Amino acid sequence: MKNLLLTAIAFTLTLYAKAEPVALSAQDVVDRVLANSIEKKKIDNDRVVKNEPLYEAMGVFDLGLETSLDYEIAEREPLGPFENEKDETLNGNFRLGKKLRTGTETSLAYTRQSVRSDLNSFLAGANQLSSRTIDFLTLEVMQPLLNNFWGGVDHRRELVQIALTQNYDHERLEALESLLVESLQFYWNTFSASKSLQASLASRDRYSNLVKVVERKQRLGFALPGELYQVKAEYEAQDRRVKESSRQYLISLDTLIRRLRSDEPLEIDFEIPEEIPAFPSLAPIAVSDLRQMKIAEQQVKAMRINQDAVSSSSIPELNLTGKLAYRGADENVNDAPSDLGSFNSPLYFVGIEFRTFLGSAAQDGAEQVARVKLSNAKLEQERVRRELRDQIKADELTAKNAFQNAKSSLQVVDFRKKAMKQIESAYKQGRRDLTEVINANTQLLLAETQLAQDIGDYHVALNTLSNTRDTLISDYTQPGDDQ
Repeated sequence: MKNLLLTAIAFTLTLYAKAEPVALSAQDVVDRVLANSIEKKKIDNDRVVKNEPLYEAMGVFDLGLETSLDYEIAEREPLGPFENEKDETLNGNFRLGKKLRTGTETSLAYTRQSVRSDLNSFLAGANQLSSRTIDFLTLEVMQPLLNNFWGGVDHRRELVQIALTQNYDHERLEALESLLVESLQFYWNTFSASKSLQASLASRDRYSNLVKVVERKQRLGFALPGELYQVKAEYEAQDRRVKESSRQYLISLDTLIRRLRSDEPLEIDFEIPEEIPAFPSLAPIAVSDLRQMKIAEQQVKAMRINQDAVSSSSIPELNLTGKLAYRGADENVNDAPSDLGSFNSPLYFVGIEFRTFLGSAAQDGAEQVARVKLSNAKLEQERVRRELRDQIKADELTAKNAFQNAKSSLQVVDFRKKAMKQIESAYKQGRRDLTEVINANTQLLLAETQLAQDIGDYHVALNTLSNTRDTLISDYTQPGDDQ
């Protein structure tokens, strides 16, 4: 099993070695993620899906079309003088309806009924028409006077969704920044793993040289008993550490490549102008200007409008209705529209409709839920305000501490290198023990590994702080860039 793992690692390393190194900076990672990542595309798609309630609220004002056509044949045994043996009826209906933003419901309808009959002898003798066509053109209007007066309920429901839509835009940006923080963390994790691998390789080379020194001393008779085997054991242990560092690096690299949607393995040349940049000067920022705070404020606004809409819906319905219709009729189907166009047979109608519930559990429950939703939105607003205030301070302290750690680790590495050089020189002269050389080498490797980790942690802390301050996207993109 061990040999199989080593073979797999060696094969993977061979694949990466054959690939041309790809220069990759943090800016490149951001550009690729925003342009091509699956996660970014899903965030955009989710944003579009969230528009569905708004479309439904706006759909109340859509222009609707209804049309129907039917044909009926009725054959019967006449039971009286006014029944025909056969009637053929053609009914057609065409209706346009629209609700206006004033709450007014309007419709314009055109209907036609054409009848052709086989008259019985009695009706034929009475000069009853065997065919007739009747056309109707009708305009109907209904205006709410209480519930939904001047379209208040419909308008408020639309305003709720508009307010939430603005939240969805903020939430999309929050999701994008979280995606960038995670993607940049993959980048810096891979960078740290690469530096750790380089440190392990350098340490193994030092042990390889040390083995040669001890072998030479043993040939000259100056080596102490067991020194050669001790240093060879350390070399083998370090070689194992190199393989483990290689595995960790490949895992981190694969994670980064998958986020960048690259189809081929990459050997990365990290483009980092300054491994430990100076801590940035941070301008004061108001919590109320942050996106999460705006989301909470918009949620309160939306729930307040929603409560007003629910309360308005509980008012009884009192509607003023009116209808204007014209009738056209003729024995000849082609002459019926002409008679209709003369407007000789008008019909006028006006009326009042009243509707209410004598106690509604559904309405009472809806009002109670609306009040609780508003209360929860206000509580969430306060929680977000307090949490953001503390989060900004915490992230700033974390970034400052990470900066100090990176600077300190850089000095530690410098001191360890100097100590290693002097101890190695003294050992070759017979003035220091081999154990001290091994310990110095181990301490140098640990310091270099810690430095790589601290550099990555510092950059991740800076990105996290920018995310909390809502500046991460603007730090890496220009105004007008596709986000």
